Amino acid sequence: MSVFFPDFVLQHARDRPERPAVVFAGHDTPDETVTYAELDRSARRIAHWLGGAGVAEGDRVLLLLPTGLAFVKAFLGCMYAGTVPVPAPQPGGQRHHLARTAGIARDAAVSAVFTDRDSLDGVAEWLREDGFGTVLCETAAGAEAGGDEAAWRRPGNAGPGALAFLQYTSGSTSDPKGVMVAHGHLGHNLALMQAALQVDGGDDFCSWLPLYHDMGLIGLLLLPLYLGSTTTLMSAVDFLKRPQLWLEIVDRQRVAVTSAPSFAYDLCARRLSDDQVARLDLSQWRIACNGAEPIDPAVLERFAKRFAPAGFRGTSFLPCYGMAETTLFISGRPPAEEPLVLDVDPTTRSR
Repeated sequence: MSVFFPDFVLQHARDRPERPAVVFAGHDTPDETVTYAELDRSARRIAHWLGGAGVAEGDRVLLLLPTGLAFVKAFLGCMYAGTVPVPAPQPGGQRHHLARTAGIARDAAVSAVFTDRDSLDGVAEWLREDGFGTVLCETAAGAEAGGDEAAWRRPGNAGPGALAFLQYTSGSTSDPKGVMVAHGHLGHNLALMQAALQVDGGDDFCSWLPLYHDMGLIGLLLLPLYLGSTTTLMSAVDFLKRPQLWLEIVDRQRVAVTSAPSFAYDLCARRLSDDQVARLDLSQWRIACNGAEPIDPAVLERFAKRFAPAGFRGTSFLPCYGMAETTLFISGRPPAEEPLVLDVDPTTRSR
């Protein structure tokens, strides 16, 4: 098994070049799609640009990008270069958000930042004002346009011990903490998830989870890329405003696998009308992972009952547990089994 994640994408680009790798579904814009061949070419260009700009193997690159194809290309481009991508939320204008992002940038000792065109001037100004004046700042599109795919060379640090990326915890109760995920860790956890979920390259995925979140990044972007599947992404803001869009993607893209915290299933069960449910076909939805927060059995039951007319099966629910410190996946029940609910007395540790 490869211990360098880009090798999976390189192999898929050779074996299934025209297979869509990632689709971005906007609310009021046409879907954007990148194939495996196109993704490989984009990553090569960005990697070559990074080397030419003086960003060395092992250097950290902060990704301040919204969910979309630019993030995917930039993330893989960093890996192709042997640099270390550091996904983080876009800081916005609020002081505590800026402080959080600055904390991540300092802790990771970043050498470069990728952002989008709308944010470039603001991010560059923030870097100067916060003491990051020597940090390179560019758009992902600019880096791609400035690189030469034919000049890309495999990095010298491509091995199991090399850092694949830094995953920062949410920092909701303390400063964000970086988890060092090596290529060997990532490959092992992806293989574990493939076996536990019983998925392969024929299973399509989708996600609205932010790509700086471990479940969104690893479970719903890197796992499908590892398998050679197609994953469809949408923004979390679009989901929160219109939760039906998530289920419409599951229907339209014939998605077999997706994941969300318990609140998302509850939101869908409460917000969708009878007419909206009647227009859905969820019969191909085989795995509905539920994790990242405490799982409410009542929510599972309510969602399954609400969407049974659309073909959803309660056996599709896969309650799971994971954490960034273990790369992602720790445990989950076997697919196609009803979730098992146990009432436990914490004082006696008995059922």
